Amino acid sequence: MATGGDQDSVRHVNVDAAVGGKMPAMCGPCGRTKKTTPASVLCSTCDAHLCRECCRIHQIHVPGEHVFSSIQDDKEGHVLIDLQGLDCCEEHNRAFVYVCKDHDALVCDECLFYQHRKCDDINKLTEMTPIEDVSGPVTELRNKMSSGSDLLEKCEMHLQGIEGRRDEIVRHFDQQKVEMSRRFDEAKTRVLEELDAHDASDISRLQGVKCGVEAMRTNVQKMVSLHESVEGNGTEAEKFIINFACKKKDTQITNKLDELKINNYSVSLKLTWNKQIQNFINSDDLVAHLQVTPSIVDDDLSAFDNESGIDFPIVDCNLTDLPASEKSPNFANYSGDSTSQLQTLPEDDVPRPVTLTLKARLDLVKADGDEQLPFVTGLAFIDDGRIAAVDLRNRLCFIMNAGLQRLGSGFRFQDKPYDIVCFMENNLAVTQKYVYKMMLYKTQNKSVYFV
Repeated sequence: MATGGDQDSVRHVNVDAAVGGKMPAMCGPCGRTKKTTPASVLCSTCDAHLCRECCRIHQIHVPGEHVFSSIQDDKEGHVLIDLQGLDCCEEHNRAFVYVCKDHDALVCDECLFYQHRKCDDINKLTEMTPIEDVSGPVTELRNKMSSGSDLLEKCEMHLQGIEGRRDEIVRHFDQQKVEMSRRFDEAKTRVLEELDAHDASDISRLQGVKCGVEAMRTNVQKMVSLHESVEGNGTEAEKFIINFACKKKDTQITNKLDELKINNYSVSLKLTWNKQIQNFINSDDLVAHLQVTPSIVDDDLSAFDNESGIDFPIVDCNLTDLPASEKSPNFANYSGDSTSQLQTLPEDDVPRPVTLTLKARLDLVKADGDEQLPFVTGLAFIDDGRIAAVDLRNRLCFIMNAGLQRLGSGFRFQDKPYDIVCFMENNLAVTQKYVYKMMLYKTQNKSVYFV
């Protein structure tokens, strides 16, 4: 019975004899470590046959200037082409010797010994029938290269589009800004015109009151001076006449004052904004956001939903290939033929509209420690009737009872929470916005703590 070392030696000798019945040049350094690696490079300076790996080591660790060349000719005049490692097994770094047609693979002697011993259709490379259409695979590769060139051209087109889309976005912002500024300027001009009209009317009215009062004061002063002259030097008849004239003037002045008082008022003007503009200004939402919609430009991938903007590739499914246990009951009569009709749902199973009734409502207010008005993005209903909620703006998870009253102070996250779900009684799972991870927490009574 041969030992393990004898078997290894026999296997090596068989490998050398298998390839063309000749001994190809082997790598010297690999041979010293009992490896049979074909040499692909010749160092003319050191007269050394090397493989690619040993060539790199040789160039680094052996001093001097080295001249390397590919090994091309053997002693029999056969041209040896450097296949750049394609003729070696990547796993064992040994030369390919056999072809396993069962697995459609090239195998070395160790692959044959350890992995392909039970394969039936194995042939030596040297005994293979010459290939009739040698250029077939190369033609396919060239076609793929042509397709790759088309893909590269489209990629360059997309890259050019990326270079210009920033300017496009900026242009859209500027257009909207100019349009909004124009609308504001129009509103400003119209409001100022109305203001000028109101100001002119009010000024005219108040100027009339002012002039009326000044004229009244002049008349009263004249009447008072005349009364003083008559009272000191006039006759009784003149005094009677001046008193009668003063009474009449008093009546006229009273009526004039009443008339002037009616017109003596101020008008309060207040600028009222359009409700949509007011909501827009008071909102914390961004005025714009990017909507990302991938577009398929390849002619072979033209099936997508234009209305929704979501790509739906067509998948050819044949239920006849599935086991009976994996088929849906509603597709029991489907034969795999595209002309067959699917079994429809019974009328009683057709979904009906659902009516919802409002049971409770909670107005969110800032609690102690909150920096902003709460913005709840996720709710989870716990088995005992409590409700767990996550507040995105304040990075908070808090617990509420069935009456929607907060319990405890809650748990504050480092990142903004996005959604929450309850599982296995009091366990909570929280996803976070812009962070690709899920955190696990546990709730007990009024508190939430990290697991």
